[in-house]
Amino acid sequence: MQRLLIALLLALATPAAADPAALARLESGWAGANYGKASDAERIAQLDELIAAARALAAQPGQRATATAWEGMLLMTKAGIVRGLSGFRLVQEARGRFDASIALDPRAAGGLALRQLGTLYWQVPGFPIAFGSKKKAEALLTRALAVDRASLGNNLAMADFLVETKRNAEAEAFLTTALRAPAHGAAELGLRGEAVAQLGRVRGALGKPWNGAEVAQRK
Repeated sequence: MQRLLIALLLALATPAAADPAALARLESGWAGANYGKASDAERIAQLDELIAAARALAAQPGQRATATAWEGMLLMTKAGIVRGLSGFRLVQEARGRFDASIALDPRAAGGLALRQLGTLYWQVPGFPIAFGSKKKAEALLTRALAVDRASLGNNLAMADFLVETKRNAEAEAFLTTALRAPAHGAAELGLRGEAVAQLGRVRGALGKPWNGAEVAQRK
């Protein structure tokens, strides 16, 4: 884990190395923590290092909105592992990071902060327990799609929301669009796997035939 943190911080040390390569390291690191088979303790340690790297990257000129969105994403993923009151505190912190990123540039990282904040709004309970709101969730997810309508992640996020709200026919269309998008890197390959699995469930609920192997082979 120490090697990962050192490599990330060295990558952020100069402006020349601070944009695509450093962001790619955050993305691939998130994919490893989110989809890997490490223990929860190992995943939390990895996420903590990535969160520190995202905060360092946010100090670089021109990187703040995207790095802040990724910090929120990493905090949100950690919250899913920690759970309980500590997890909810991380959710609130992630919400603040997404809000900050959107205020800087809602189009950063293809609408990542819009997408993930929208996801938070439908995943957490509503008032008086928490801040959840299906209405706000759909509005944010729609804004993310307006930034990048072809995005695998944006279409999958909207589809997940539609499944949650029992709108499977609409979800099917977004999943079909998601699976038309090319998947580059571990993060998008992981999202693609989620989309394939979700489409199988949706087609099953709609009583439609499903050949998941055929879709999974499309690159």
